Amino acid sequence: MNKLPLTKPSNLILLEEILLRLPRKHLNYGIIESEFLKVRAGYLGEKSIPYYLNILDLSNANIFHGLRLPAPNNYFQIDVLIEFDKFLLLIEVKNIKGLIKLGQHPDQMTQTINSHTKPFDDPLSQAKIQSYHLTNFLLKHKVPQKPIHTIAVFSHKEVILDLDIENPNYIRSIQLPNFITNLKNDYVSSHLLPSNEISKILLSSHSPKQYNLSNYNLTKEDLQTGVICTKCDTLPMKRINRKWSCPKCNYQSRSAHENSLKSYKILINNKISNKEAQKFLHINSTTSYKILNRYTQSKIGANRGRYYLLP
Repeated sequence: MNKLPLTKPSNLILLEEILLRLPRKHLNYGIIESEFLKVRAGYLGEKSIPYYLNILDLSNANIFHGLRLPAPNNYFQIDVLIEFDKFLLLIEVKNIKGLIKLGQHPDQMTQTINSHTKPFDDPLSQAKIQSYHLTNFLLKHKVPQKPIHTIAVFSHKEVILDLDIENPNYIRSIQLPNFITNLKNDYVSSHLLPSNEISKILLSSHSPKQYNLSNYNLTKEDLQTGVICTKCDTLPMKRINRKWSCPKCNYQSRSAHENSLKSYKILINNKISNKEAQKFLHINSTTSYKILNRYTQSKIGANRGRYYLLP
């Protein structure tokens, strides 16, 4: 049972919108782009896992994707957690390609691509840290303890694991169904559903991290304004005879402003004034008034203090 489905991370959504509006010459563009590629790779890796889980009959298990729980001084996040009747399985997903080996130092691995080698943190060690936090979390909530098994799953199709050790807890994603089957066989199944007690506590404590421009050392002044072409991502489109026209590909649209208002909500605020809409969409007051009244359903304030709540 999918208790917490996989959703697109809020920081990935934000980074996508930032890159559409951040000038390439901006000092932070390269940093933002690198972070975007990293976050997207992680999401794509986790997105591939449900395919392999669906091969199995997991109707008697509870599945949580991207669970983020409080720890004493911060939060910890688990890529995938599966609760069975007798045990918990904590999965750390790594979506990287190349030749993967154990590093020279404990808790370190190396990735080699085209003769270039770089170190990265051992995902199994990361999973064990999360297991430690999860154990303490469950103890704090006085939940009956279950064994927690940890595995590192490498999801990229072009990954080669050369670990020089006999450790079944490093696997490729295609091995996941067999791994789970073998693990379940180690326990005498009661064929019962897991208790709802753990699920309720986990879901009520789940706290997704919220991101905004300040997380990336940006302000709204760093971003380009205007309506973005929904065909070629050029900005700004021009408003001509109640239509938006792209100066690059000549695409025309009556509703291109809707995507840009969605961007405003993600990037800046969930409410917007007439004056702010004029500046952001490059339109006059009358056009802004008409667009906001058609696009939004709720507003607060009056006259110059009026704000439209973006859906």
